[in-house]
Formats: sequence, structure tokens, C-alpha cells
Amino acid sequence: MRLIDRYNEFYNLEMMSLPHGMALSMEHLQGITLECMVKAFARKYNYKENIPVEDILYLAKKIQEQGDVTVKKVSAEHRKVGEDAL
Repeated sequence: MRLIDRYNEFYNLEMMSLPHGMALSMEHLQGITLECMVKAFARKYNYKENIPVEDILYLAKKIQEQGDVTVKKVSAEHRKVGEDAL
């Protein structure tokens, strides 16, 4: 399983466990994100104590790229809905 997939698995489980399905504040979201990152790395490195900084930066980049894809998808859907309304 790829690192980003492990991260997404932990993140989705954490979000689904919240009674309202989403973080209430940016602080909650950041805390959940960091916890999921550590869990994803822990599984990758078999729970060793050291995680290379390059790997942390790589995961951050992948999370941002995933967010960019989501934003583009949502933007395209909104444009389509707007065009259909005309």
C-alpha cells in the first residue's frame, strides 16, 4: 500500500468516527492530520522511532496534490452546473 493510501485510510477512519463527520476547527483538523501522518509512517517503518524528514515532506506534497485534484474536480462540477442553468 502506498504511503498516501495509508494516510487516507487512517484519515477517513478518524473522520468517520467523529459524530458530525468533520473537524470542528482548524486545530482539530491539524491534530487529526498529524496523527494520521504518524500512523501511516509507523506502519511503513514498522513502528521505528525515526522518520526521515524527506518522507514527511513527500507526504505533505502528496496531500497537497490530492487537495489540488479535489479543488479542480469541484470547480469543474460547479462550472458545469452553472452552464446547465443557462
